[in-house]
Amino acid sequence: MPTPKALFPRNLPEVVAFSETVKYPCLLKALLTYSPLYSQKLSMVKVSSPEELKSTYQVMAAVDPEIMIQEYIPGEDSQMYLYNAYFNANSEPLLIFTGRKLRQFPINFGAGSLCECRDYPRLERLVTAFCREIRYKGLLDIGLKYDSRDDQFKLLDINPRIGQNFRTFVTRQRGVDLALAAYWDQIGQSIPEKIPREGRRWIIEDSDLISSLKYHRLGRLSLWEWVKSFRGLEEFAFLSFRDPLPWMKRYAEFQLRPMWSKLKKAFAIRSVSTHA
Repeated sequence: MPTPKALFPRNLPEVVAFSETVKYPCLLKALLTYSPLYSQKLSMVKVSSPEELKSTYQVMAAVDPEIMIQEYIPGEDSQMYLYNAYFNANSEPLLIFTGRKLRQFPINFGAGSLCECRDYPRLERLVTAFCREIRYKGLLDIGLKYDSRDDQFKLLDINPRIGQNFRTFVTRQRGVDLALAAYWDQIGQSIPEKIPREGRRWIIEDSDLISSLKYHRLGRLSLWEWVKSFRGLEEFAFLSFRDPLPWMKRYAEFQLRPMWSKLKKAFAIRSVSTHA
């Protein structure tokens, strides 16, 4: 599988050697999700030169030495592709979906906030062959990015589980998704129809709104492009007219969280001035 060039450095001399061979810009990432680098907003940093790579590594390694350095693949977030599948006990795929992210949150390095189901045969053949080779079994969510420099889909991450965006993908008949396919296989029932709903789009409402505003401010999304992006939208992450309470709760949190932060900050300032 093609992947971005990467290094898991143990010391500064390894970083110095790597800095002369990697393409720029590149990324420094916290290797573990519970790293203290997250609290210091240093979980992922993009650097543009060997000097910046070395100095940034020293700053991050002083907090947590478990760091990954990875080549950055240029291109828009719409060049982020998705492969979702379920492989049975014989490592045969019972259901495969491919698609792409149209927007993500946070922008550039986040999870998909607006995703689309599309058939990408070349991508499907590549990843399916890889999964069979390693004898993979179970649910699978893979993220890749297309690198126009060498015309390759490059593997970014493998999640051996159901993915956050899995409802982007359902079949045309009976709306079968990966969770249902896995369940039916476990109880010995066959999956009746495997043709995806081509063009189906799925959205996380609040995350996509924030991302859209940031894309717009950066000149990467016009108002007309934003309106057109909802063509084919079939499902929301939270909104359902049959059960509106989850959406209402999410909307209330989306509106009230910033207000609550401002109130806490104002109260803290007032308390300090009162005790001064």
